[in-house]
Amino acid sequence: MKRWWIICALALLALGACKKKAPTTETAIENKTGVALYPGSTEWGTGSSAGNDGSNPASARQSDDAPAKVIEFYKKEIREAKVRSEDLGDIVHTNITGKTKEGAEVEVLVMKMPKQKTQIFVSVKPRK
Repeated sequence: MKRWWIICALALLALGACKKKAPTTETAIENKTGVALYPGSTEWGTGSSAGNDGSNPASARQSDDAPAKVIEFYKKEIREAKVRSEDLGDIVHTNITGKTKEGAEVEVLVMKMPKQKTQIFVSVKPRK
């Protein structure tokens, strides 16, 4: 009799583990934009929008990583990436434009001011 109870408990645990988790805002944005969010970055400022209300999907993020590392990540992530940097002394201001894997237009702005984290702004204009 005790074995039957253990088998039922294990079956219930297995069923619970199979439940689909609700997508996080980050997952929804990545799915909607077709662009991966920078690994380890966190939401910042105005936050993020998956664009479900008809607006363009966008995300405002920050990272402790150096801007150069973030820029290299997005140069690989974005097809036909074009990088434009402005020389502003000790302030980093770089635009990366191109296309998602699905062909939508994407723009990533990477900024860093002294003594602040690297700021990352990702926006996508969906294909029509």
